[in-house]
Amino acid sequence: MLVLSRKLQEIVRIGDSVVVQVLGTDGNSVRLGITAPPNVKVLRKELLDRQKKTAARRILIVDDCPEDREAFRRLMADRPVVRYVIKESDSGEEGLAVCRAEPPDCVLLDYRLPDLDGIEFLDRLRRQQDRLLIPVIMVTGQVTGALADEARRSGAQGFLAKTDLSRDLLQQAVQAAIRDPHAPRIALPSRRN
Repeated sequence: MLVLSRKLQEIVRIGDSVVVQVLGTDGNSVRLGITAPPNVKVLRKELLDRQKKTAARRILIVDDCPEDREAFRRLMADRPVVRYVIKESDSGEEGLAVCRAEPPDCVLLDYRLPDLDGIEFLDRLRRQQDRLLIPVIMVTGQVTGALADEARRSGAQGFLAKTDLSRDLLQQAVQAAIRDPHAPRIALPSRRN
């Protein structure tokens, strides 16, 4: 569909049941709102993703540091694209039990836990899942290329440095992991330790 107007709030009707409204503009981009009855198929992936976003995503934070868990919660709650319901665990064993009882949509996993390291957690999670794939993003202060490679080989979909975390980086990593849990994404920090 080609939109020839950039006038905010302008409404274009397509047939009797589809309404397109200009919601915003930014440079060459035009943001549209499309309203259609349930029997009209939405073919664009972006629109299908928006419909799915109404359900809250369940995030499990597994980290023994209360300050880090609070920081993750704040970053995930800052202008989120989707709504998140966040649970927390301060140990690997407890995190695995939560994954068993109520599988989350994504796990934010610290590498250093009091009872397991992140790689052990990933290995045990994969064994207990019985074909259910829970995306995991390892978030750690101990950043090396070797650890990132090992996390990827063990099944992590993301690897982020706590020192380089931002709202956008964390939320994008979570959304990408949920959208495609089979694709590993490793984001090493700009400065190497």
